[in-house]
Amino acid sequence: VQRLAVYSSLDEAQRALGHLTQTLSLHRALGDRYGEAVTLTDIGWAGATLGEGQKALEHYTQALSIHRALEISEEAATLNNSGLVYVALGENQKAVEHLTQALSIHRASGNRHGEATTLTNVGGVHSTLGEKQKALEYFTQARDLYRAIGDSVREARMSSKIGEVSSALGRNISDRGEKQKRSRRR
Repeated sequence: VQRLAVYSSLDEAQRALGHLTQTLSLHRALGDRYGEAVTLTDIGWAGATLGEGQKALEHYTQALSIHRALEISEEAATLNNSGLVYVALGENQKAVEHLTQALSIHRASGNRHGEATTLTNVGGVHSTLGEKQKALEYFTQARDLYRAIGDSVREARMSSKIGEVSSALGRNISDRGEKQKRSRRR
């Protein structure tokens, strides 16, 4: 994934995809299922970066199948990534399903950082859907976890998101209050 970040920063995701496709062929030829799964995940990421959401999901689905068969820990990361692609495609219910599965795996494995990241993503989906109270609950859980693991940068980001959502909730409450006052005056 680190090599993908380099390619992405150089606007060369297409080039990365070419290299990854070659790497995938090598892993398959060698019978390296773990390497195949990791590379499929990377190809999914590159595809999502290039705006090819459906292709990204196909690769994530293949990777997820291998992760599950091999019982390796990347399953949650793959579910999280595919959830984010579903968000980008506007398929929010599928996004929540994948993110919820990832959250369960992170919790079961004790991966608190993965749990906090996934809580952030689920909160973001709920916020996008206008479900601000649910978003607030997820963001608060994420902030508390980031605080517990000592990640002050992400804790601060979550505090900011909590402030934004709280403000939106306050405006909605104020708006309703104003409407009620106006209707009483009539």
